[in-house]
Amino acid sequence: MIGVDNSSSARKIYKGGYLMLRRFSASRWVRTAMLGLILVTAACFPVLADWSNPAGGNYANPANWNPSVLPLPTNANFTLNNTYTVNFTSDATASNAYFNALNGAVTLDLGGHTWTVGNTFNISTAVNQWTNTVLLTNGTVNVLNSGSVAVNISGAASCGGTLTLANGGMLIVTNGTMSVGGVGPGTLTVSNGGSFIVRSIQDGSNFGLGVINLYSGTNVVLSSFNFGYNTGGTGTLLIAGNSTVLVSTNTGGALIGMQGNGSVVISNGGTWLLDSGMLGYNNGNVGASILLTQAGRLISGAFNLGNTASFNTVLVSGGSVWSNGSLNIGNRSGSYSNSVWVTDPGSVLSNSGAIGVGANQANLAGNQLVVSNGAQMFSGNVTVGSGAGSASNSYFVGGGVNQASVSNGLITIGGSGGGYNTMTVTNANLTSGGLTIGNGSSNNIVTIQDASLWNFGGGAISVGSATGASSATGNVFSFKTSSSLTNIGGVGLYDQNMTWSLTNQNLAPIITGLSLGAPGLGGNSLTLSNQTVTNTTAASVIGNGSSNNVYSPF
Repeated sequence: MIGVDNSSSARKIYKGGYLMLRRFSASRWVRTAMLGLILVTAACFPVLADWSNPAGGNYANPANWNPSVLPLPTNANFTLNNTYTVNFTSDATASNAYFNALNGAVTLDLGGHTWTVGNTFNISTAVNQWTNTVLLTNGTVNVLNSGSVAVNISGAASCGGTLTLANGGMLIVTNGTMSVGGVGPGTLTVSNGGSFIVRSIQDGSNFGLGVINLYSGTNVVLSSFNFGYNTGGTGTLLIAGNSTVLVSTNTGGALIGMQGNGSVVISNGGTWLLDSGMLGYNNGNVGASILLTQAGRLISGAFNLGNTASFNTVLVSGGSVWSNGSLNIGNRSGSYSNSVWVTDPGSVLSNSGAIGVGANQANLAGNQLVVSNGAQMFSGNVTVGSGAGSASNSYFVGGGVNQASVSNGLITIGGSGGGYNTMTVTNANLTSGGLTIGNGSSNNIVTIQDASLWNFGGGAISVGSATGASSATGNVFSFKTSSSLTNIGGVGLYDQNMTWSLTNQNLAPIITGLSLGAPGLGGNSLTLSNQTVTNTTAASVIGNGSSNNVYSPF
């Protein structure tokens, strides 16, 4: 109790921001001071009111609020355990909006108007086993908060919040973050013409499950989009429907499995336009995934699997990936067993930049790229296994009933420091800008298991390293029939005891030359017949510090 006057003429008590009069016989100046204090108190403390009409009604009607207030509440609290509709007949504002019912559902029918919320739009419940549901239709909720979390869709450990945008309902959060699934589960669904524009999204944080289902609209994320935001959190995203587009314009990209786990499904003609992406960012993540199926499309800039995380997977089965940047499968040291599978007719991986499979960093092991059963792939250079300790990475082309079709730039199996990396070709039509096996590394193997056609595009085949035994040994190129190899722009056999016979127009019209042997490595043999070469742009080298190399010209 603050400010007590026990005089006989008046007693006034100011407690908790409210002035109460026990007697009204005070002098005129006391009454004037009281009025001023009431006005100051009303201005300093937001009006908090609970929606009180279980049948629903007009947002602008004071009778629907407790207490009945004008102006309308700056903090709007919806706690009734009923299913009802709140109608908007004009634009409206609030400082905060809280949806904290134990059950039931609230429909916000905005009637084509905009509800502007200055701070927080919060859908949650603190009592286990209940779900708080909000449906936004026919208008826009604009949340202005520039702080960390502007929209929160979550709950307690085993309960949660749900927000659905439908029938022209739109959510705009251009300054703050939308969190879906925090301590408890949260679900965001966009369907039937709903949409959103948000600055950033955290999907699955603080051990919560975040679920985002997009069935319609063009939805935009202006900044970061993080799935599995914290350790123990899980974030999921579904993009489905021919008219469904998610546009991520941010330069920071999307992190799927940031510290927790994340998964994305793009299907039924849905499209994700992504500036850049990372699948499996931190080692707290285990097994983040992307599935593209039923004409689902991912259109991206640079994309990486496994920043320091492992067991992350992209599966393209009846969908497509279109990238104008690099693709790295196993991106940083210690990232292993990440994979990209492109399989079945209608599946496409088109990557204008380079592809690295366990490449460019140390200790990248067990990563793989598979293109099979009628799938198509188009890319720049492909490097499998590069960097100290980057071993047992693989590239598999073909397999299945339908012939795979692949066009790459230069393919390198085993770059500097990498070893025991493999490439296998079967039932495929392959074009590349040449092939290098073991360029500064050992025990790398390329195998053509059948009569698959490989057009080398005028590029050379190089096995081993021209610097010799200290850099590369035990590298192998094994092919079933030489007739499947065409347009070879040169041959370099830099390992030892290799015997090749090319007998059926295998060489390109213009070649860079033929080289056998390297310092300390010899015993190589190359026999050529039935070849037509019009020009050689470089001298052939036989021996180069080694012995017993045999060249039988055509």
